[in-house]
Amino acid sequence: MKAVLICPDKRREAGFLARAQPLVLVPFLGKPLLDHALGALANEGVREVRLIVSDRPDEVRRFVNGGQPWGIRVDVESGPGEPDPKSFTDDVVKVLDHVPGRPEWKLFDGYRSWFAALGRALPELAARHVGGRERSPGVWCGLKARIAPDADITGPCWIGDQAWIRSGAQIGPNAFVESGAMIDTGAIVADSYIGAFTYVGQLTEVRKSFVVGDGLLNWENGSSVVVVDEFLLGPLKGRVARRGGGSVLGRVVALIALLTTWPIVALAWMRNLGGGRPLFEIRQAVIAPRPDHAINAPPRVYRRLNGFSGVWSRWPELLRIVAGEFAWIGNRPLAPDEAALLENEFEQLWLDAPTGLFSLADAEGCADPLSDEGRAHASFFAAAGDRRVRRRVLRAFVRRVLSL
Repeated sequence: MKAVLICPDKRREAGFLARAQPLVLVPFLGKPLLDHALGALANEGVREVRLIVSDRPDEVRRFVNGGQPWGIRVDVESGPGEPDPKSFTDDVVKVLDHVPGRPEWKLFDGYRSWFAALGRALPELAARHVGGRERSPGVWCGLKARIAPDADITGPCWIGDQAWIRSGAQIGPNAFVESGAMIDTGAIVADSYIGAFTYVGQLTEVRKSFVVGDGLLNWENGSSVVVVDEFLLGPLKGRVARRGGGSVLGRVVALIALLTTWPIVALAWMRNLGGGRPLFEIRQAVIAPRPDHAINAPPRVYRRLNGFSGVWSRWPELLRIVAGEFAWIGNRPLAPDEAALLENEFEQLWLDAPTGLFSLADAEGCADPLSDEGRAHASFFAAAGDRRVRRRVLRAFVRRVLSL
């Protein structure tokens, strides 16, 4: 069976949602609207789809990838505007202006209609979401969603894949937090939609609004604003400019630390006598692309000190701080095979922060930096590692050193 699916053009009633991507690619309870639609057509037995697109067809074409994710054939046809469905003679002709399978749940009659459709569709679509689970009555979560034990979650509510709700946050009722979004400590989100990979800062209160990146729109009156304070709201993607190593002061302090703690090397040498282990273990660290580095730059070599575990085994990394390659506080270095385990854009934020001697995961007592908890801490630090967070990590580092 064949079908024609017409994608909406830039609808004035939903223009805010189409700022960064076509309307059909806006996340809707865990997946882009177009993903839901093509999945529904495949379940109905459709095997070929003509997808009519007028708004940014190249982005849509890349997303559908010929229809392979749904096991059907999808041909994307671009045009100057949204055509009349009556101009097609095919047996199945649909306009993607409603929740798939629910023509009465309109999406583009205004922001109220989109928000109302989220609430109506939540039980049905969340239950079909891969890895979706109902955490408590009316509270649905996607894969690897992280919710602090003391966060206050009130249904109906959706928390998407890899979303992170921090300590003391209040989510709901009627809150829809999309994949990879981060709601920081003490923030409040109610009667609102938080777009994918969007950061809501500490103690920020969001009510009756759509938040997508740095854009905020009140769905009751349609007023909108761009938030310039990135510690209130903002996009996680590209949020942190890639920094190099530590400051000049940090490099000087590292040199002083090297000169005053060199006896640790002698102690490590004595501990390794007869064990057959080298004094230093050579490792590799992946450095994310930066404007002053080639995209395919080789991994950077650093060393660890055998004979000690924990922080003191990182003593040779002080040399990398002196050289300006590492920082005191950052994300721990990853070997190429470890970096390959970062599964998605949220986890890959790890590489957007400087490589550091001590990390937020260390400060939080996370023993395995590549665990789900460790990856979340690394991504959070890259996205929201302000001075307050850095000071907290530094205090934990000093306590750790003094306790050894």
